[in-house]
Order: sequence, then structure tokens, then C-alpha cells
Amino acid sequence: MSKARKKWGAAVFQNFFECIVLQCVQVGLVDGSKIFVDSSLVDANASNNSVLDTKNLQDQLHRNYQKLEARLAEGNPSSCASRHIEKKNSRYISSTDPDAAIVNRGKPKLMYQVHRAVDGKNEVITATDATAGDVNKAHLMLPLLKQHEATTGSKAETVVADSNYGAIDNFLACHDRGIKAHIPDLKGAALKRTKNRAIFTDNQFVYDPQTDTYRCPAGKVLKRKSLHMQRESTDYGAPKKKSALPASCASHVPRTEPGEPSNDISVRVS
Repeated sequence: MSKARKKWGAAVFQNFFECIVLQCVQVGLVDGSKIFVDSSLVDANASNNSVLDTKNLQDQLHRNYQKLEARLAEGNPSSCASRHIEKKNSRYISSTDPDAAIVNRGKPKLMYQVHRAVDGKNEVITATDATAGDVNKAHLMLPLLKQHEATTGSKAETVVADSNYGAIDNFLACHDRGIKAHIPDLKGAALKRTKNRAIFTDNQFVYDPQTDTYRCPAGKVLKRKSLHMQRESTDYGAPKKKSALPASCASHVPRTEPGEPSNDISVRVS
């Protein structure tokens, strides 16, 4: 498929897909008013041994790194960047399939993610897209809605999706378009999972601005450990030998002013 796409271009396959959907609309197989949005991970046809660390000097000297840079410089129209959707982790890139991304599902693999909107009447796929495997699928909901409406000529009245799509931007976009969003709230679903797994919530950790530390529910002090510039977060933790918890406590705090905690704190106990 990759050779065929390169030979004929993605537009040919896109037009082929749209013609099929249009025929389904014409014979009444597609209603268009209610769609279901989801995605699936697909293994990339590339070995993990092809992955290079772009910040590693040894990998930069590797003969495949020069080939990789040349391929990226060509501006492949099938890349995620051309659709303004970037991979989360751009540091590790496969020299044989730079569009794929490493996804950890028990074992790290190079993967793609196939996104789709399915019409509720006869389960006909009316919109689809493909990205790197680590792209946040919530970002694809609105583009899929637009593609569905453009292809079918019908405006979606209801969209159904799982909690991974329950971001505030998606709720606002649906509200602005008069679309009913049957989507669980992402934060609410996370809190429910936290409760079921007996994990402490963020409001159970008390921040002390004088010492820039947190106190965990077990009474142990969590000190600043590391700063993640790309993720814009700070890790706080307690030495394992001093903690009375079965494992360490870590709090990820979005960076604000020095010494000032953020109101939006995601606490992880692992």
C-alpha cells in the first residue's frame, strides 16, 4: 500500500473512499444524523531496531540517520505534520518508517492509529484518517465530523464516543454546532478509575509554598525531584525507604510562577 500511495498519491484513495460513501448515501444506507467516533492501533511494518534517537550523537553518525533526514526534508505529503497533527514523541524516529510512532502497550511497538466515524444506521464508515500511533485521538473528533458532513452532505446531530474524546474543546465544538455529545467527561472517567483502583486523588495532597513540598495522605513529605520542560510538569516524590505507602507518591504540577502551585494538579500513586 505504501508503494501504491507513493505512486498514485493519497488523493486517489481519498476520492475512491468518498465515491463509495456517496453511493451508500444514494441508496439509503447512510442516515448521517448520528455517528460513532473511535480509533484503532495498527502495527507499522517496521522493526524496533530501526528506531534512532535524534538526540544521540552515536545515532546521528549512523548511516541510516542521513537517509532519515533526507526523507524528512522531502516533505512527504502522507506525514502527520502535513495534516498539522504532530507526534507526541518526535525524539525517537524509525529510519525506515518515520511516520510511525512508538506506542507502549505492554511492549513498545512502532504503530499507526486509524481514526474513523461510523454512521449509526448501517455501520458505514463515513470519515477516516490515519496518524502516528501516539497522537491524542481526541484531536481528531472535529476533523472527522467535518469530513463526515462534507462526504455525506448531512449534518451530524449526535456524536457518540468514549471518555478519551471527553475533552472540553470537543464539548465546546459540539455545543457551537448544535450537536449532542454522548461522551463521558474525561476527568470524571479518570476519577472513577482512580477510585476503583484505590488511588489517591489530587486534593488529598497538601502543598506547602514555604518549602515547595507536598504532604501525601500517609503524612510523608514529597520533595521536588525533576522538571520536565516538554511536558511542562514537575515531579515530586518521597524516598521509597522512608515512605509508608506500598509505592512512591508522585505529583505532576504544571509550571506556573516559582513557588506557586497550579490549581490543576494530577496526582499519580504507583
